[in-house]
Amino acid sequence: MNIFWDIVFRRVGDSLEETGRYEDVDAARADYLYMTQEHPEDYEYVCLRQIETDYNAEEDITQLDIWYAE
Repeated sequence: MNIFWDIVFRRVGDSLEETGRYEDVDAARADYLYMTQEHPEDYEYVCLRQIETDYNAEEDITQLDIWYAE
């Protein structure tokens, strides 16, 4: 079983959703906080998720936190 984290986000004024993948939870959380607390004006939303994959390549996705621009 593999575990990794990703951040799904959309920048203000952009129609594309982007995803960043992380092997380290601390790095993912640090970037999530940077995006939502230090530069919230740049994003429409930011979502931090944990992804677990099993040996059959099936994914179990857990949303850890989500932030929306006001």
